[in-house]
Amino acid sequence: MEPIVIAVVGMPASGKTEATYIVQESYAIGLVRLSVVVRDELKIRNLEENYENLEVVVRDLRQQFGEDIVIRRAAGLLTKMGRSVCCIDGVRSLSEIAALKQMFPNLISLAIYASPRLRYMRTNRLPPPITPEQFERRDRQNLALGVGEVIALADYLVVHDDDSRAKFKNTLGRVVRKISDAHNCPWPPSESRHST
Repeated sequence: MEPIVIAVVGMPASGKTEATYIVQESYAIGLVRLSVVVRDELKIRNLEENYENLEVVVRDLRQQFGEDIVIRRAAGLLTKMGRSVCCIDGVRSLSEIAALKQMFPNLISLAIYASPRLRYMRTNRLPPPITPEQFERRDRQNLALGVGEVIALADYLVVHDDDSRAKFKNTLGRVVRKISDAHNCPWPPSESRHST
C-alpha cells in the first residue's frame, strides 16, 4: 500500500511545526521537515544558519536542480522511513504539492492558519527579534512562492489563533481523526496516546 503523506502547510509562525510535533508524538508517524533538507545544504556549503542564508540556498538549489529539488530530497527521506503514514512540514508552493502528489498519490494537505498579528508576536519570542517591515517582507516572499494558494486549496484547515497548546492539540486531534476516518489511515488514532 502506498504511504499516506500529510503535508502540513502554513505561513511562518502559524504553528505548523508545533502541529507536526503534536501529530508525531501522538501517533508515532514519520516526519520530514523541508527546513532540515535545506539546513543540511547550509552545512555542506559551510554557511551560517539564518533566515537569509536559508532563502538564498533554497533559491540557488531550485535554480540549479529544478523547482522541486527540496521536495525530491525530502521524498527520498520519507521513502527510506518505510512508514505507512508520514508528515512533511514546510511545503510552500502548488508545484511542490504537485511533485509530492506524483510521488505519493495518497497526499493530504493540512493548513495551519494564524493571524499576522499573532504570528509576529510568536516570531519575536525568540532571538533575534525582527521588525514589522522584516516580518512583512518575509510574508510577501512566502506568498510570492505560493504559500497562500497552498493554504487556500488545502484538504483540511486548523485555525491556531491563540496560544493555548492544549486547545490547539484538541482541535488538531479532531482534524487528525477526520483524516484517519476519511482516508482509511492504517494508524487509527489511539485515545490512550492522544488525550483530548
